[in-house]
Amino acid sequence: MRLIHFADVHLGYRAYHRLTPSGINQREQDVQDSFNRALYDIARLKPDLVLMAGDLFHSVRPSNLVLQRTFKALMRFRQECDAPVVMIAGNHESPRSAEAGCILRLFENVPGVVVRDGRYEAVRLPELNAAIFCLPHRSLGELSNLQIEPDPDSRTNLLMLHGTLEGIGHNMYDGLTIHRSQVLGAGWDYIACGHYHLHEKLAENAYYCGSLEYTSFNPWEEVGKGRPPKGFIEYDTETRQVTFHESKVRALRDLPPIHADGLAAAEIMERIQGAAESVKGGLEDKVVRQVVWDVPRKVQVDLDHAKLREIRSQALHFDLSIRLPRPKGFAPAAPTQAVRRTLEQEWSDYVEGYALPAGVEREPFKTLGLEYLSQVSAETVPTDAVEENRETSQAALSLGSENK
Repeated sequence: MRLIHFADVHLGYRAYHRLTPSGINQREQDVQDSFNRALYDIARLKPDLVLMAGDLFHSVRPSNLVLQRTFKALMRFRQECDAPVVMIAGNHESPRSAEAGCILRLFENVPGVVVRDGRYEAVRLPELNAAIFCLPHRSLGELSNLQIEPDPDSRTNLLMLHGTLEGIGHNMYDGLTIHRSQVLGAGWDYIACGHYHLHEKLAENAYYCGSLEYTSFNPWEEVGKGRPPKGFIEYDTETRQVTFHESKVRALRDLPPIHADGLAAAEIMERIQGAAESVKGGLEDKVVRQVVWDVPRKVQVDLDHAKLREIRSQALHFDLSIRLPRPKGFAPAAPTQAVRRTLEQEWSDYVEGYALPAGVEREPFKTLGLEYLSQVSAETVPTDAVEENRETSQAALSLGSENK
């Protein structure tokens, strides 16, 4: 049997403030386009079965436009490909209350689409002599009480789950970790995992396919040399041959950090401009991040904010993250670790996407907010406590973002 495994589409995801000519958030459109292209490519591959391992949507209640577009895309796909589609619910589309109902159930109205969103159960497809054992995100809390094993009466046994296995993302990707021994085993013909946004091999018969686009809370952890691309998996259960099909995605560029300790504002501007001009093909239509370390607030105020606005306007989004001087002995986290962001960074990103009143300039407004944060931190609690509280707050923000 040849199957397709994809996950973590996150339809309805939005970021930044750029709109398409029709008024849709540009990143929302990017995600929709990646989904449409994936379905087109899958139909041309003519698989026997399609597995969607959770988080088709970015939120529990997507907009009517997102639902309409998804329904049309799946209907068109089913007209071009007769392979059954089995979906499970991820954390993003699972409401806190089971009684609220999962939005994925709407798509059982599409012929050939099967949805499982609550408890652990098997989907049996007699025409393929196959059984797909489904572990939606909501069922993971009961995993220790479940007996997860293949069906000896089915020729092909597949396991599909949405969650974080131990060792994935340094166990920081999710609050609930699945022990590998609970789900991995040679008895399965294939194990399709969703929730982790990077393509990763777990065993000869088990994979995270990764997401179709960059939709994580911190996409910069997924960008860089040696990081896997976005896309979906084609798998042959007879030969165990794996083919990864790469998605076409919006270009993200994480520029080398600038170390500005001791530099004047003019020197920092020269380096920022030089880094921006070094981007191959220019900034246009790209999402770019530039981190600048060790810039005192009094130097931030003296930066050429008009020039910074000009640089930002060239890209779809230019994330200029200016960091305050670090304490002595500070070492940035290793690239493989999740980096918790400070309140100052959260404020800076929030201001970038906020529609300011007419006449209010963005950079001075951002700087004023940073100044207020500094005053509150210095006047209320000791520095050590401030850092501890910032980390706690950021952990809560991260968890909340993943559960939305």
